[in-house]
Amino acid sequence: MVSAEALCAIAGIPPIDLLVQERGRIDEANVEVTTALKKRERLRTIEEWQLRWDRNNDKAQWTKRLIPHLGAWTECRQRRTGYFLTQFLSGHGSFRVYTNRIGKANDNLCIYCKNVDIAEHTIFECLKWASNRHRFEMDAGRYLTPDNIVQYMLGSTANYELTANYISTIMKKKETEERESQAEEKRRQDQR
Repeated sequence: MVSAEALCAIAGIPPIDLLVQERGRIDEANVEVTTALKKRERLRTIEEWQLRWDRNNDKAQWTKRLIPHLGAWTECRQRRTGYFLTQFLSGHGSFRVYTNRIGKANDNLCIYCKNVDIAEHTIFECLKWASNRHRFEMDAGRYLTPDNIVQYMLGSTANYELTANYISTIMKKKETEERESQAEEKRRQDQR
């Protein structure tokens, strides 16, 4: 299950308790509610959320690594997440460490290269996707890592779309092949 911390970050929506506090500050301001007041209070909410995010050393560590700066992520106009991009950003999807944890795989190993299969491995390391990765990096004009990929995405709509397409292409194909592998494994077990 994806943590609330990761979901809030990916969605770009501050935790509800911080939003309630923000609304309370606006209501208690005893001044006309203006766009400037709302922006100031939202900035304060984002700052408080960032402090909480920085102190969090327990949950959503993969998401935190990818999205270290919540303000930049939430302000991104081109930010749109979908099924496959959310899998990557949360680390919950067609990654054997995750599917093994939820009982859909027998081990943590990549079906292609037998390395431990986590989001980082799939998108940045697995040899199965080397040609996709090379094309993506050539188009991006840089070597991308978990520590700079979101910063690159936020640079422009074109960067965001290029990255989302790269991730979605790999994740879609991998999910299909993973499901085929699971079905084959089940057939073998049923024949025993």
